[in-house]
Amino acid sequence: MINSVCRCNPDVDDPVLENIYPVNPGKIMLEFTETITDKSLDPESWSLGEYIITGIQAEDPLVRRIALELNDSLKTGSIYEILPVSDITDIAGNLLIIKDNRLGMALDTEPGGIIFNEVMYDPLPGGVDFIEFYNPSGKIAELSDLFVVSYDHNTSDTGRIQWLSDFPLCLMPGDYYVITTDRDAITDQYASSDEDRIFELRSLPSMPDKQGNLLLYNRNLILIDKMKYSDDMHFDMLSVTSGVSLELANLGSTGAKVWRSASATSGYATPGMKNSSGANNNINSNFGMSLSSRKISPDNDGFEDYLVISISSEHDQNIIRLVVYNDMGYPVRNLANNISSGYNSVFTWEGCDDSGNMVQEGIYILCSINISPGRAPEIIKKVCTVVYY
Repeated sequence: MINSVCRCNPDVDDPVLENIYPVNPGKIMLEFTETITDKSLDPESWSLGEYIITGIQAEDPLVRRIALELNDSLKTGSIYEILPVSDITDIAGNLLIIKDNRLGMALDTEPGGIIFNEVMYDPLPGGVDFIEFYNPSGKIAELSDLFVVSYDHNTSDTGRIQWLSDFPLCLMPGDYYVITTDRDAITDQYASSDEDRIFELRSLPSMPDKQGNLLLYNRNLILIDKMKYSDDMHFDMLSVTSGVSLELANLGSTGAKVWRSASATSGYATPGMKNSSGANNNINSNFGMSLSSRKISPDNDGFEDYLVISISSEHDQNIIRLVVYNDMGYPVRNLANNISSGYNSVFTWEGCDDSGNMVQEGIYILCSINISPGRAPEIIKKVCTVVYY
């Protein structure tokens, strides 16, 4: 009989430029997710600022890796951007996607050049551990020159070494890098994640569920960063910490790192994205509640169909309750029921009650109760109007 796979199998996936790195100061390697056309081998198809591309050579028979020869050497520490001058496609004609076109010659990573930024050591059933790193410096870091290892204070033993990357990979200033054993499990479980910054490794260092220590070294055995984690570092008002990551909030008054539980409003973890418990940079902001509008018209006409409620606090650990009341003082919608939050939280009300029915026209009161450890509850009220045009 005819083979089961004998059918039309069109290629609808766009090729992606997944990695760029300099092999040496005069040679750049580009790696793609699939075979691209020979047009990519034309030096005039690419642009690299003031540099002239003198030649391009395919590094594998499937043309998924190409090497660009330059007329001059790249300057160490400088960041460059490479761009296609003409359309680059795969064999099926799908246009090349470039999500990040930056490259540069990396410098030796110094202590503090790469830091631990978030860790998931006690995932929910079906979940996996992950470790997030952040580049706070203005220098390019080469991740294949760094490794992480666990450390046992009681026995003074270290675990198995795990390199951050098995291939050359640059971490640009201000970027995040997450390592795990199952990227899909991370992206499926946590909505606040960036799959382009999450990378799978065969294994991770030993990470006990209650407490542990992690060390980051470079190839010269210089300690770059370290972190100690434990359940005691989580938000005191959280009854369950499984599935909640620890995030680096900021530096304390003594210069020590301050770790916080990821907020419920972020989904309890932010792998590859800005921490939910990060420092509040809005120093001059008015803390409290703000509304996107004073009225809402939930008639699905595309105009003011929903209300965005933003709650800001000067504290990084909060428990928030947000309830919508009608003009008679009866609750109609519970938008947040004692969920943990960082400095900023955003909620949406689409004009429905708790049963999913549209509310009647009239005046409604939004009441927020914000509880921070060691402080009196803060009650904030705002008024909005529901109208149907």
